[in-house]
Amino acid sequence: MDTDELGDVEITLLGENYIFSDVATANTATKLTLFASSQTETISAGESITVNVGGTDYVITIVGINEAGTEATIDVNGESKKYNEGEDIEEGDLEAHVKEISALKFPVEAGTVELFIGSQSLVLQNGTEATLGGDEIDGANVLITNTTTKIRELEVTYQMDDDEVLL
Repeated sequence: MDTDELGDVEITLLGENYIFSDVATANTATKLTLFASSQTETISAGESITVNVGGTDYVITIVGINEAGTEATIDVNGESKKYNEGEDIEEGDLEAHVKEISALKFPVEAGTVELFIGSQSLVLQNGTEATLGGDEIDGANVLITNTTTKIRELEVTYQMDDDEVLL
């Protein structure tokens, strides 16, 4: 598979739906970054939504979007920060991934931001253990067979501890 063509491609792994990151540096011939999401929201500039994560309400407001549609100012519970597509928002228990930023010029200047709420990144990098949400998955070893820009084979093996029992 050509890593340049993976952005926004969805796959299912072990019953969980994932989407490949569309950030150019996230997917290479030796590394793949995917995101799982429990909720997808598209929010217009100037609008807010409230999501509950772990019993805590988070108010997410799209403060503004630059004219090029490459950067959005997003406020989470009163804390504003600028984000680009592909970046992650982490505030308390809230994890979100900025999937897409769109600027609209006609009929009025506006825009939208698509967020994956409750997203966790799954990183598969050759020669390392897979990581989920930034934490290593002990025993999940990644092997990627590749050419310069194409992945020919992806293998994830899981080595259980001798005293580990799965039922």
